[in-house]
Amino acid sequence: LQVILDAVDKLSEDVYRKLEARKLSFKSVSFIAISTDLKTRTKSHTLGSPAKNLDTIRTEARELAKAFLSENPVAIRRVGVRVANLIKEKGQRTLGEF
Repeated sequence: LQVILDAVDKLSEDVYRKLEARKLSFKSVSFIAISTDLKTRTKSHTLGSPAKNLDTIRTEARELAKAFLSENPVAIRRVGVRVANLIKEKGQRTLGEF
């Protein structure tokens, strides 16, 4: 379990860096598991409001991973973390834009 949670933490950081670079926030977090028989399974959670911080991604992904593993006792080959319902951050308009 700890190996999977460590992988989820690292993947959460990668996803966060990509969101920051593109100035995006998200509303959904998903945990993806690929089993040794190559079947892909996911578990997702949609937040009440958009978020854009690493702690939210990490916490939600860890909880989803724990819930998934307790519900599905399968051998895992690979895991992933995904965010969805992306929202572009809008900045304040300048006077030149009017």
